[in-house]
Amino acid sequence: MNTSLAPSESVRVLFVDDSRIQRGLWTRLLSQSAEITVVGAIESAEEILPALASLSPDVIVLDVNLPGLSGVEFLEQSDRKELPPCIILSAFVRGATELRDRALAAGAASIISKPQHGSPSEIKDVFDTVRSAILDLHFGGDRSARSSDDFCVQVPEFGVRPPSVTPGLVHTKASAPLIQRAIVIGSSTGGPAALATILQALSRPHPPVLIAQHISSKFTRSLAKSLGEQTGLHVVEVRTGDAIKASTVYVAPGNRHMRVRLANGIAMLMTVGDLPNMHHCPSIDELMTSAVEVFGSNALGMILTGMGNDGATGLLAMRRAGCRTLAQDEASSTIFGMPRAAIERGGVDQVGPPSMLIDEMRRWMRASNAD
Repeated sequence: MNTSLAPSESVRVLFVDDSRIQRGLWTRLLSQSAEITVVGAIESAEEILPALASLSPDVIVLDVNLPGLSGVEFLEQSDRKELPPCIILSAFVRGATELRDRALAAGAASIISKPQHGSPSEIKDVFDTVRSAILDLHFGGDRSARSSDDFCVQVPEFGVRPPSVTPGLVHTKASAPLIQRAIVIGSSTGGPAALATILQALSRPHPPVLIAQHISSKFTRSLAKSLGEQTGLHVVEVRTGDAIKASTVYVAPGNRHMRVRLANGIAMLMTVGDLPNMHHCPSIDELMTSAVEVFGSNALGMILTGMGNDGATGLLAMRRAGCRTLAQDEASSTIFGMPRAAIERGGVDQVGPPSMLIDEMRRWMRASNAD
């Protein structure tokens, strides 16, 4: 039988996750352990520092995919001396080597994957791991050796079932992404105006839109905000580990390359710094070629106004994979360099002004039953 501890001896845990269901599930799970007291459950990294002052947690359990700052970005930007030990608990660290390396380098004490399928037995197994990690950090090895088997942990009914999926969005193969289609757009000089025009033609629900715009890192967040205000769509600046979701527009962060990756059936976005032989960052070529690896022929590629030839290789890879590919025409482009290069490379199905690109995009969405 588990020996009861005085409240002063228990570990004070702050749980950080933007999902109300996850906060409720893990608060109820962790609170069943006499050694643990959940002193707070909050939904963003920006709330952590005020919570430290008011709640004095001994350990933080932190998700990666949070609104605003991601969990990893929070660790990278924080003074480790001011933080209690932090455990990363996230669905997006499974198979994401770069993300795990960043989290560890930033000071994460432990990295644990959330339950993948949501069965009660799987949740209990992950709970055992999380509980042991918390006790190990605070009490040391003797207490962490205790298993939750010495008391009867009850898994709450909510949040344990796998999410329902719209028919037609999932292949029968286990390796296929839940999100199967995407619109991929590259732009440079004059791009923000062209992007706003094209995105205004979209309404929810719509396929995810992935954008690589050549722009300084100082302005990508404001670009995402501006596009959201002009279009009424959900537009975000990408954080490493973001799961790609329908009805969302993703803008690559400036001075970071954006890649599409598949991890356990989840299409994700990763960002990396400088890459050899890449003259533009973010690279349109890098985004488009990685999109082909995940979505195959189920993507629409689009090159808009801009200088240089970035995107020509990526759009050609998309066309060869069977994707529909479009380019803005010279008359409507601020600079015709990138569309011209893509056309000359043989990667473009059709060329025209934004109005034509919109028509083709809508036609592709109807034909592919994009969601």
